[in-house]
Amino acid sequence: MKMTRKISQMRNLGPAMERMLAEIDIRNEDDLREKGAIDAWHQLRFVFGKRISLVALYAMHASLEDRLWQDVSKQEKARLKRAATESKTSRNNAKAAPATQHGQD
Repeated sequence: MKMTRKISQMRNLGPAMERMLAEIDIRNEDDLREKGAIDAWHQLRFVFGKRISLVALYAMHASLEDRLWQDVSKQEKARLKRAATESKTSRNNAKAAPATQHGQD
């Protein structure tokens, strides 16, 4: 059975990121992989605000592929940024959508 790595043992992610991710119940590589870098980034932004930059998104994405965040191409960065923005827009639209009650048309 493969042991999952602690966050601070993953490339690009150190003790500070490990503490922040623990705040959103991501405690190891498997948790981060299950949540995904984009969703984890959104949750970190919600909790920590603008302290969480796009570099954190790139770092988490690259860490899941065991490579340096600096090796993330411009195209990948653009895709990640676009996905993060689209995901945020979808979340905001879902929050703004009026609730419907069952049995009423």
